[in-house]
Amino acid sequence: LLQQRWEWREVLIILVLGLFQLGFPFLLYTVALRRLRALEIMLIQSLEPILNPIWVYLVVAELPTPMALLGSAIVFLAVTGRAYTTIREHKEALR
Repeated sequence: LLQQRWEWREVLIILVLGLFQLGFPFLLYTVALRRLRALEIMLIQSLEPILNPIWVYLVVAELPTPMALLGSAIVFLAVTGRAYTTIREHKEALR
């Protein structure tokens, strides 16, 4: 890999992918940390992997497998249920 000569086009593609797949999302995450509550951040962080099959379908038109959909549904329900119970417990504690 190190002995191979790199084309400028390949280097540019790697830089662009690094910027848009890592840099930009982390920038948005940092901004969100300053503006949202911890529970909202937890929901965003937990739902991101669930949305990946949807993004792949929308961009590449690759259908997710039934097991991927089932797994996404289970995680979504668990995260939503946990968020709901946390909010409910918090409201009861304030009374």
